[in-house]
Amino acid sequence: MTRTAEAMIEPDGTVRLLTPLAVAEPTRAVVSVSVNGPDPRMLEALRRIESAKTFDEWRTAAEAGSRLLEPDGYDLVDALETNRRLEGSTRPLFPETDEGTGS
Repeated sequence: MTRTAEAMIEPDGTVRLLTPLAVAEPTRAVVSVSVNGPDPRMLEALRRIESAKTFDEWRTAAEAGSRLLEPDGYDLVDALETNRRLEGSTRPLFPETDEGTGS
């Protein structure tokens, strides 16, 4: 039997259910935790995006954040470029220079 309940995890690691689960007697269970909150790595990527002074800094930070959202290798920039081509756009989203730096 599987039940889902919202819980609060205290700084000392204690898990406190916010929704009671009625059981007839003490019951052993396996707990799977899905944390609802910002990923500290994403907060750092957002901070880097906001503080970027150049387009290259912004792009590097945005790509790092994109990898956090899609860690299985999904390339957001590539997907956007593909969508633009399918819609008939010939101008790239991020024009490359001869050096390939995007600046």
